[in-house]
Amino acid sequence: MPLTKPLATKGLAIYVDNPQATYRPGDTITGHVARQVPVLVGADDVTVEIHLVGTALAKLSEWTDHTGESSSSYTSVFPLLDPAATRLQLHAGPLHIPRTVDGLSIDTLKTPEDRDRTIGRSWPFSLAVPRQTAAGNVPKSRAYIGGLVPVDKDGHVASHPLPSSTYLDRTESGPGSFRSGFIEYYLDACLNNSNLATLPIKIVA
Repeated sequence: MPLTKPLATKGLAIYVDNPQATYRPGDTITGHVARQVPVLVGADDVTVEIHLVGTALAKLSEWTDHTGESSSSYTSVFPLLDPAATRLQLHAGPLHIPRTVDGLSIDTLKTPEDRDRTIGRSWPFSLAVPRQTAAGNVPKSRAYIGGLVPVDKDGHVASHPLPSSTYLDRTESGPGSFRSGFIEYYLDACLNNSNLATLPIKIVA
C-alpha cells in the first residue's frame, strides 16, 4: 500500500485554515470541507463527514524463485485512531447547490483559485489530534509491525502516546527478503460514502 496522496475535486475538497508543515498531539486542526457541484441523485438526504485517520503499516516482500521474477507480499496494518473519537458529521439532510456551467465538471482542483470559480457549499470543522492511540489487536502476518507499534506476544497493541509520522524505505532483511513500512495521518472527507477528499498531514510527537 502506498502513502495516501492529496485528493481534491469540485465534488469534494478539504481546506485547512492555517496549513502547517507539522502538527503535534493535542493540536487542533480547523478548516472546511467544500463542494462546488450539484448532487445529481439523492439531494434530499445527504451526509458529509470528515475524520482524522492514522495508520501503521508494515510490508514484507519475498522473492519466491532464484530469477527474481516471482515474489510474495505480506502486510500488517494497525489503525492508530478510534474513528468514533476522530470523526465529525458536518451535514445531514437536503443539499441543493445551484447548477452552473462551470460547476458541472468534477475536475481536480490544481490551484487555490479553482475553488472560487463556482457556487457551492462549505462546512467548517475542528478536529483535535489525539495524544494517545487506540488499543487493538494486530492480525497474524509474516510482516512484522512491532518496529512501528508496541505489539505483545498475543498480538495486542495497548494504547500508547501517538507516534510521529514515519516512512521506512525498503531494506533487505535476509536473502531475497525486503521490509518496508510507514506511519501516516490524513484527513478524509466523504459525501454519502462516495465522493472522497483526502489531505495528508505530518505529525511530530
